[in-house]
Amino acid sequence: MAVKINLDECMKCMACVSTCGHDALKETDKGPVVDAKKCTDCGDCINVCPANCIKK
Repeated sequence: MAVKINLDECMKCMACVSTCGHDALKETDKGPVVDAKKCTDCGDCINVCPANCIKK
């Protein structure tokens, strides 16, 4: 299962993208997008998100 990002609450700081060690998050104009095939649900992105908009 992959994490979910609430883009309405996202600050688009991209801290999650730079933290992901599995290359599962990509930066887009609308905010970060999760590649569910690469996401291991490790939670590293959740821990760095200042907006708390990423959930398992």
